[in-house]
Amino acid sequence: MYDEIENVALQYKVLDAIAIGLCILRSDWIVLFWNRYLEQYTKVASSEIVGTSLFVHFNQLNPTQFASYGYQIFQNQEEVHFSVSLNVGKNSPTHSQKVSSLEPVTLTPLSTIAGEGNYALLTLHNPLTVSRHDHTSTPLVTKQSELEQLINRISHDLREPLRMVVNFNELIAQRYSGKLDSTGNQMIHFAVDGARRMQQMIDGLLVYSRLKTRYQPPQPIDAQVSLKQAIMELQSLIIKTETQISTTPLPIVMANHPQLTQLFSILIENAIQYCRDHPPKIEIAVQSQADFWLFSVRDNGIGIDQKYHQAIFEIFRRLHSRQDYPGIGMGLAIAKKIVELHQGCIWINSQTQQGSTFYFTLPNLPKINSVLTSSENFDVSGID
Repeated sequence: MYDEIENVALQYKVLDAIAIGLCILRSDWIVLFWNRYLEQYTKVASSEIVGTSLFVHFNQLNPTQFASYGYQIFQNQEEVHFSVSLNVGKNSPTHSQKVSSLEPVTLTPLSTIAGEGNYALLTLHNPLTVSRHDHTSTPLVTKQSELEQLINRISHDLREPLRMVVNFNELIAQRYSGKLDSTGNQMIHFAVDGARRMQQMIDGLLVYSRLKTRYQPPQPIDAQVSLKQAIMELQSLIIKTETQISTTPLPIVMANHPQLTQLFSILIENAIQYCRDHPPKIEIAVQSQADFWLFSVRDNGIGIDQKYHQAIFEIFRRLHSRQDYPGIGMGLAIAKKIVELHQGCIWINSQTQQGSTFYFTLPNLPKINSVLTSSENFDVSGID
């Protein structure tokens, strides 16, 4: 290991002078390089952390979640973006605090940089501008709670006036039918359509904000049961589009049943919506990894250009016009939030006109799954 550390230090010495946090990690999360910026920011010296596991110095990091990140980085050679508190190392003045600020972090496979396959570059994007001894700011948890309450309140209070706008415009259209010219009718149509879309966006925002505030602790559930329920809820759409759905046996997982059902429903409905020229075919599978279950939802739809693979999980992000594909751009943002609440991650592997495969991870429960057996494999073809 010492030769490995020395080689990395020589090759990436220039990173020591860069004014952002940079760390080189082995695939087992052993730290091989820790630049001076991270030393200042975390109060963890390079001599102390290099050659040891990242988790030894940062107890707040979740090894299970990092295991799923590792699959995406080292197997799929894709970047991972997330937020974490790195200014609460054991030697940091904030270590004893329960809350600290979250910083945006990127994990990049170094094979995309230097032709290596077992290493990752951790980049801390937040500039070092706040003193670590300044504890007068409002804790992040309080701010997030206030923001969630504000979103919930705004979403709730806006629904009633929007409902009135829709109802009165429809009433005008009915009462003055035949008395308005085509321009007047078109203006009313635009007003009603705009108000309805705003209602949908508010409803979506309300669902998103309540994912955490109404989150129930996970418990052992049969993922196959959640999938079956999602399929039943989409039965009318599946029959109409002649969708074929097949799945391998799914395991017992530690999850929130309504949210896991919602996650399957979003991914299935998304696969159906973006497949129009032929009947949709959806394959749902799962693989057992060391610390997590890797689920996949594969379709034969239109696919997504790689440059949008991160953007599609943003709130209200749409890649197509409403005329071509209806929706408000909330589904995948909700799916991402559900997976993150379950300490997993979600990503896509897709190219245009070649279909898409969505992957998501859930923590593995080997002891539970060695005792409990999941449902048998089943195939859904148009839901007879």
